[in-house]
Amino acid sequence: IRMKKIERLKDMLTNAHYLPKVWCQEEKLKMFKSTVSNITNRIERYNGTWCSSMSSQPNSYLTRFLINRSPTHGGLLECNIDRNFIPLMAEAKYFELIEQPIPAYLTQVYTKSVKLINLTNKVMNLVLMHNKILWSLSDKERLLFKEHIMTMDRKVSLGLFRLTYLDEMTEVFIKESLLHLEELQDFVDIYKIINSVIVRLVEDIANSSMLNITVRTLGSLERFKRRMKESRNLSVRSIGENYRRIIEYIIVIYDGFETH
Repeated sequence: IRMKKIERLKDMLTNAHYLPKVWCQEEKLKMFKSTVSNITNRIERYNGTWCSSMSSQPNSYLTRFLINRSPTHGGLLECNIDRNFIPLMAEAKYFELIEQPIPAYLTQVYTKSVKLINLTNKVMNLVLMHNKILWSLSDKERLLFKEHIMTMDRKVSLGLFRLTYLDEMTEVFIKESLLHLEELQDFVDIYKIINSVIVRLVEDIANSSMLNITVRTLGSLERFKRRMKESRNLSVRSIGENYRRIIEYIIVIYDGFETH
């Protein structure tokens, strides 16, 4: 890029006939040509090294299954794209920009690079959503969500054992899997929120007073009985309302587990 900028500046100065001649012009132009030649030769050497270092079958980068299980984190998924593929596409783009040849066997893959990189990003999104759901559940909660997790794993199993980055059904698979994961994530979020609300309601029940009577205002026995009854009824209604809300929330959660 810098070389092209300097070339434009050189051409502008060379064509500026109204400027006076300088004694070192020829020497500087020879130095410029020599520098351009050296840079061009080095770029060509880099290009040759790059072409010889890559696989002669670039489709082999894409014949892997979409995802795989993490060998170090049980249950979690990883994007199974070859780690060299995306850097290779970036390098091909740079060589194209500086008008260097790209191997013929890479051209077919390179022309689809934008689509393939977008596909890789979608697979990464699927993996992250799947792992986020598992990360958010404790060991006990995973037992509770066992059937949900099994259904989720069945949904993504095509990406583990069948589909590759070259299959036509990959886009449909990712779209359907993401939709399923979004629905499950919504339910997990609701479950977490309702759990925290129920905890607060139970704490309110535990901290509530059955009777709330001020000794200084007791007055007569009849008044004391009336105040005690009113305080008790108020407390019972308050506790009963909290229990009613707890039951409603549990029913909401139950609806999410009922089909499983």
